[in-house]
Amino acid sequence: LDDFTTDATETVPQMAIRPKFLSDKKTVVTGAERGTATHLFMQFCDFENAVKVGVNNELDRLESKGFIDKRNAELVNVEKVAKFFESDLYKSICNARNVWREKRFNITLPASEFVRDATNKELVKDEKVLVQGVIDLLFETNDGKLILADYKTDWFSDKDIASGVAEKTLIERHKTQLYYYAEACKKLLGRTIDSVVIYSFALDREIKII
Repeated sequence: LDDFTTDATETVPQMAIRPKFLSDKKTVVTGAERGTATHLFMQFCDFENAVKVGVNNELDRLESKGFIDKRNAELVNVEKVAKFFESDLYKSICNARNVWREKRFNITLPASEFVRDATNKELVKDEKVLVQGVIDLLFETNDGKLILADYKTDWFSDKDIASGVAEKTLIERHKTQLYYYAEACKKLLGRTIDSVVIYSFALDREIKII
């Protein structure tokens, strides 16, 4: 697994100057903005420190170090993030043999994998497609299984969560993306991913995709 390499250099991003319209206190905060902020926290936070001192204190540390700006820090859903650290997925991470976070990749895959129609598959059988992305989390269990996990902040009504619509929607919405991520891991590591899961902040739990 030491040969898990990427084409992109992992650095702390420079914080862009905040657009003037975002400074207006009357600006409505969208669910997408809150989701982005929560994802930023998950990207840069020290898991062990977040558990030890609490999510709020870890958030303050990230802001002071410039990993996250003040506005995004204010938008992080602290309660939902705290539940992640109580989840079964996090317990599995703690017991893992190896853990990789925020792995950027830039690979080529057969174009035929992106086409469903048999005739079109034949037409593009010799072509390649560039696939880029960031793997949120990959870990190896003590028994050697590789688990790929992706954070999702899609929001749903209580009704959709209770009825199971939310879970079905998450699977349908993201399964294709995660299939490609799993293929990327297979190509980069030379090993098949044993399981792919989504951690849903709306549902406070993981959902198995593969």
